[in-house]
Amino acid sequence: MSQKTSHLPLLPPPTIPQSPTASSAASRSSRTFSKIKFGLLAGVLAVSTVWAYSRLVGGCNHGGALRFGSDEWEDDYTGVSEGMSGRLGYTLVKDIPTGSIPGRGKRGVKKGEGDDKRLIIVGDIHGMFDEFRGLLDKISYDSDSDYLVLAGDIISKGPDSLAVLDLARKIGAHCVRGNHEDRILLHYHDIQRRKRKHHRASEVEPESPPESEEEDEDEFGNMELEVGEKESRSLNVERKLAKSLSKKQAEWLDACPLVVRAEKVPGLGRYYIVHAGLVHGIELKSQDPLAIMTMRTLNRHLAPSPKQGGMHWAKYWNKMERRKAHGHTTVVYGHYAAEGLDIRRHTKGLDSNCVRGGRLSAYILEANKGGRVEEDIVSVKCRNYLD
Repeated sequence: MSQKTSHLPLLPPPTIPQSPTASSAASRSSRTFSKIKFGLLAGVLAVSTVWAYSRLVGGCNHGGALRFGSDEWEDDYTGVSEGMSGRLGYTLVKDIPTGSIPGRGKRGVKKGEGDDKRLIIVGDIHGMFDEFRGLLDKISYDSDSDYLVLAGDIISKGPDSLAVLDLARKIGAHCVRGNHEDRILLHYHDIQRRKRKHHRASEVEPESPPESEEEDEDEFGNMELEVGEKESRSLNVERKLAKSLSKKQAEWLDACPLVVRAEKVPGLGRYYIVHAGLVHGIELKSQDPLAIMTMRTLNRHLAPSPKQGGMHWAKYWNKMERRKAHGHTTVVYGHYAAEGLDIRRHTKGLDSNCVRGGRLSAYILEANKGGRVEEDIVSVKCRNYLD
């Protein structure tokens, strides 16, 4: 079938006088078209915002992208798409082996014998090495029978982050990824990326001088102008710690999942161990990885927020779990130092503010001689390091 071919005119067509009615209709049409364009532009901006979020937060396998400044996001933030954890380079969940769950041996727990296995979860250590070692001594930690999980923020803020990290690796501890591990690893991978970039450049231009430490910091950005003096000092401290990490130390931290899970703890149900929290009613693969590491409250739309002004997510979690007749899930977490040791029926908050002179706390599950799994809290006093 032949088609007509139209050609653009060399000159604009002559203007045809319009009646007032036609002019008004054209004006309305123009306004309608403007609204459509505005709507399309808003949609593009929304998509761009989600894309930028996915590039700037989270995992270390993220092209060295960094997220600095405030840890806060908007109150009406509604999370990210399903499966974001994997795309950001995070390990979402690691299951505790059945044989390491108290009361879950091959034949269970025989009455009168008890169980020598313990599940031990320790709150935010923040580089407080002496207190961490003192807590392990107080609970008589035994790496052969105890399954030890550190609930994030193992490092940063305190005086001996690397010593805590090395001890954790030595004694076979397990971990979840906290917001401070996440930030330090982002620095670490950015530093490694810069080193690789410089190495490639030096191979092409062997006579070019290497970047100095100051140049590296300058390329990192004028942090004081961007985020303020206090934040600038904090970022410099974080970057210094990141530079001191060995490859093995960084790999150990990188392997920390967002969630450690214990299925079917006898008499208690499922346990999730996270750093900050979870949103009730959302399956794990759809949880926001940033929220898992930083949330404290829920806003009016039940969306997670790092702020303290909303409803504590643990309050809502317990409310919803109480409505269930069976199949309960308990969340053990850290991060919320302002709430301190916060032990509820289905949530266990363990950040008792050690780095500021509070206590370092451990939550322990152990099967007694009656065959029941019991809970216990053990704490040690901490030095006032930050204040």
